[in-house]
Amino acid sequence: MRQNFRLFLKSITKLKKLNIFVLYGSYNSRLITQLLRITCMLLTLLKNKKRVILVTNQNNDTPYNKGLIMNISLIAPSSSSVDMLMKLIEELFAYEALPQRIEQTNHAVNQLISNPELGQAWLIEVEHEGDKIIAGHIIVSYSFSLEYGGRVGLIDQFYLKPDWRQQGIGTELIPQIEHHMAQSGIHALSLEVNIGNAGARSFYERHDYVPRRQFCMMTKTITPNEVPLNIAS
Repeated sequence: MRQNFRLFLKSITKLKKLNIFVLYGSYNSRLITQLLRITCMLLTLLKNKKRVILVTNQNNDTPYNKGLIMNISLIAPSSSSVDMLMKLIEELFAYEALPQRIEQTNHAVNQLISNPELGQAWLIEVEHEGDKIIAGHIIVSYSFSLEYGGRVGLIDQFYLKPDWRQQGIGTELIPQIEHHMAQSGIHALSLEVNIGNAGARSFYERHDYVPRRQFCMMTKTITPNEVPLNIAS
């Protein structure tokens, strides 16, 4: 029985992420056997890469267990969902404590959506049991690089609402983004990570994004000249 109990303790340590708390006063061989069976089932669940997540109740801010994610998709914003995209962008600016001029942001978003050659915006949609919930957004802008031999992409914004973070959504989305970039003829994809955000840096490195430690990105804001209305396009 002691050997079974040690086996149970060894197995249960593999399930720390599931926050399982077993309350018991006394035990016997039958109880240990039952707990071992439950442990094996949970280990199989993890092996199959199924995830239990917390979803925000739409009526309040209390998270509840919604079950297993069935589908995570990138959805191009339509005319009816642009306002939702703008709200998410405002949340990102507030979260990062970045200065924002609403009129300038609105103009930039409208330019991006109206001119696909500039880049792509997506809403992050989570679908489960017929319910579709917008969990965040991604914006990629395009540029051109001689180093990489053509057009390149820059992940300008990647935002998830707080209740959706640390749920594996980023891991599901990175391959989707890269697929869209390949379909658009993009040769390389870059992004910026706060130098103090070790978790984010580690996440992207696990997805084969290589830090260019010998380079320092530098930026200067330039005020563009207004194009006269009498110039033909």
